[in-house]
Amino acid sequence: MKSWIKILLINIGVVILIFVLAEIGLRTYSTVKSCLIGQCDGSLFTRFNMFHENRMLGLTTHDPVLGYKPNPGFSGIIHHPPYWDNVKVSIDRHGFRRNVDGNNVNVSNHSGKKVLTVGDSFTFGDQVHNSQTWPACVEQKTGDEVWNGGVGGFGAAQALLRAEQAVANHGPFDTLIWSITVGPDFRRDRLMVRSNFSKPYIARVEEKTIMVPPAGFDPTPDFLWPLGYSVILQRYLLPILQKRGNFEYDGRYEVPGENAAEIEEIIDFSFQRFANLTGTNAKVVLLQYGPGIFLEEGFERRNHERGLIKKYAEQYDIEIIDSFDQIYVPEKRDEIWFEYRDYGHHTPYGNSVVCDVVFHWHTKNQNDAF
Repeated sequence: MKSWIKILLINIGVVILIFVLAEIGLRTYSTVKSCLIGQCDGSLFTRFNMFHENRMLGLTTHDPVLGYKPNPGFSGIIHHPPYWDNVKVSIDRHGFRRNVDGNNVNVSNHSGKKVLTVGDSFTFGDQVHNSQTWPACVEQKTGDEVWNGGVGGFGAAQALLRAEQAVANHGPFDTLIWSITVGPDFRRDRLMVRSNFSKPYIARVEEKTIMVPPAGFDPTPDFLWPLGYSVILQRYLLPILQKRGNFEYDGRYEVPGENAAEIEEIIDFSFQRFANLTGTNAKVVLLQYGPGIFLEEGFERRNHERGLIKKYAEQYDIEIIDSFDQIYVPEKRDEIWFEYRDYGHHTPYGNSVVCDVVFHWHTKNQNDAF
């Protein structure tokens, strides 16, 4: 009996040793390969777990309509390398991001006009200080009171819900800027769970396009997180589990909604809803872009979606501010985005480029818009 146990333990030890050697080999091979193509990445030997922690915890709070939103009164320095490097984030008492880094009011020369901006993390200003977001820049340049209603991870239709809620609770506003990041935002509107948060999504039921409210989702206990300690398990076992379970996981769950609508149906639904929104004197759509536009497949997909957006904007008589020409500058992509290969957000300079596009529109339309 003892010899049988001894043999079993030896075999288990051999299997573990082989697995550890294979893990080291795969990490070494992947690191060397990245260096050979000029994109040297040593993170496989510097990160304990390959998955991304949910940086939104503490910064966000539950909302029965939106799923989640910024936590009113939150103020802190977010340090989560390599993406957040000691970034000052402050949320006002209404749940909107402040436009200054200190304790002063946003600007001292308010024109008396209120501007509401809604969107995803490109509007909220992930990875930059309060004063370095494009809404903060627009406030400084125009003197208008700009409410930054961006929320990281939001879909386009979800952001529109945020606008409706803000207008009802804090309106009227002189101008509403609905920012859409072309590519990810309408895709997110097909999800019932993102970043472990329940969220509303757009469904197609009995030939009607409807918005489904958030449902309960509890990600604990998280049995998949330990897979992140092994590159082998993350790369080869996790995809099998995701395919069988119909979800995605990168340290945070992403679950598609039942009967989720197609992208074009979501665009049509959202633009019709935006056209019918009241409580503002002027409404405009701002198109923003992530660094995926520099990838051939990403460029084609985003350009197709861009065409659909413009099609329905014209159908519902909605004005568009398109930042594509100012953003699509290959020689400046390292200046415009943080870690553009890793789908980073706009740098302070990138936000200033977007701000200039919005300010140009403001200057052109100031007599009847702002």
